[in-house]
Amino acid sequence: MLPEWTEKQLLERSGGKAAKQDIRFIYFYTPLCGTCKVGMRMLEVIAAMHPDIPVGLCNINYAPGLANGWQIESVPCLVRIEDGNPAALLYRLGSVQEIRLWMLDESGKVTDRS
Repeated sequence: MLPEWTEKQLLERSGGKAAKQDIRFIYFYTPLCGTCKVGMRMLEVIAAMHPDIPVGLCNINYAPGLANGWQIESVPCLVRIEDGNPAALLYRLGSVQEIRLWMLDESGKVTDRS
């Protein structure tokens, strides 16, 4: 099960130096979105395969400030965080392998493949 963060928690976590390293990917969703639920399951598989990569959830209905500030246009949306700021947004969640490749390069290092 992936941890869920509120907007307030995400804003607090992105403010500290240690926090900038512990949040790498945030998955924005809405509870009634079927595609969001499928994406969540795919992220759970990736998290099981790579437990060293922190991934968390955020219900976009309770994070209007982040959605506006980070210019999230729709859900599902996987946000890659670098230095406490959004570095890349992924809206198309095609398959576990596609998401995994977007998140990782061959050496296991986090990278952007958008």
